[in-house]
Amino acid sequence: FTLLDEVRMSDEWRIQRPRARTPETTVLYDLQHKAIIDAITFRDGPGAHAAMTVHLHTLQTNLAETMQDISL
Repeated sequence: FTLLDEVRMSDEWRIQRPRARTPETTVLYDLQHKAIIDAITFRDGPGAHAAMTVHLHTLQTNLAETMQDISL
């Protein structure tokens, strides 16, 4: 989490963050968070792991696409 915190505190991320967060991604992330919470609530460890893996992959993909769009 240290690296994540460092990125979040950087001036560059503060500039780029609005580009990475669209209304569509916000809805998607909210649904993914709900899936993670639901799995934890039902004590479904494998389900929580799978939901978190999907969420992190989505974040990584969206961030990479955002950074690629910026560099074009």
